Amino acid sequence: ILENYFESIQDFKEAEKYSQLDNSSSYNKFIALGLHSFKNQEFVLSKEYFERATQLFPKNVEPYLLLVLTILYQHKMNDTLVN
Repeated sequence: ILENYFESIQDFKEAEKYSQLDNSSSYNKFIALGLHSFKNQEFVLSKEYFERATQLFPKNVEPYLLLVLTILYQHKMNDTLVN
């Protein structure tokens, strides 16, 4: 499933060359970028993308869940590095 998000990033970038993305497309772009950043363990960037998604659709639970998972995983990784 993640591969589909990663492939879509290029599609969103291409579409932005021709016109501004609507809110739904921007939301999906931020989710895709957040997941891509998460996969690369770029947690600060990942959190920023998920937060931007929450601003577009504040009642949608998906970006909040992804944000929480990112924070938890970041803390787990930090604890692993410390110990």
